Amino acid sequence: HRPGSLVFVWSQFKSMAARVYTCIGCFPQLWAFPCPLFMLMLILPLQLAEPPIPTAEYELLPEWLRQLAPFSARYSGKKVLVTGGTSGIGLAAVLGFRQECADVIFVGSSAAKALATFDALSALPPPTGCTVADGMPTKLGWASGNVANKSEALSLVASAIEVLGGLDVAVNCAGMAGVPGVQGGEQRI
Repeated sequence: HRPGSLVFVWSQFKSMAARVYTCIGCFPQLWAFPCPLFMLMLILPLQLAEPPIPTAEYELLPEWLRQLAPFSARYSGKKVLVTGGTSGIGLAAVLGFRQECADVIFVGSSAAKALATFDALSALPPPTGCTVADGMPTKLGWASGNVANKSEALSLVASAIEVLGGLDVAVNCAGMAGVPGVQGGEQRI
């Protein structure tokens, strides 16, 4: 089960409750109703907290830049939206389009991770030879949201169109482990 999900929290609670019961098993009067409730109040905030942001990929970004082919600015002035742009193939797509002089907005499911990705990308040397018609450098932006939720996904696309002034390329690299594309008759996007 996914960390932070109610099923995961409940399984963690049951596991801890079993350990506590084992420890105080010789004092059953302590195992009253308020005790498990109190334990849940202690465990729940810990389990729902966001996991730490993995930064290993951010450290590899300068090496990824060196391995990319020479840039031709063929996407100069193009507006790109990348979902799943905070790691893996999505992050590589953001880096590549940015180096090809595109204006890029990327989406991640975690705001904290999206901001960390933005900071890591902003720390890289700016793409060379990239300016748009008005002389301004290319744009880089981020958003967070659940693209498996239709209304949230549409809102993210609408926001990207508004910020960028249009949309030329959309790259969907958002992944959800264990969730099929169509589930229970409900279409997912």
